Amino acid sequence: MKKLLAYILGFFACAWLVNQAVKLVLEVWQVLFWGAVFIFAGWFIFRIIKIKKDWR
Repeated sequence: MKKLLAYILGFFACAWLVNQAVKLVLEVWQVLFWGAVFIFAGWFIFRIIKIKKDWR
């Protein structure tokens, strides 16, 4: 019985750790994704301004 209880507690501990890791990965990838979108948009606008000399 003690071994079964240890396995159950170990399973729940692993499940909780996996859940926390997934939350962390989702937060980090969301920030990286939006940063990449903004950098790409800025680079694209810079290229348009650089190619078109008469933008003023």
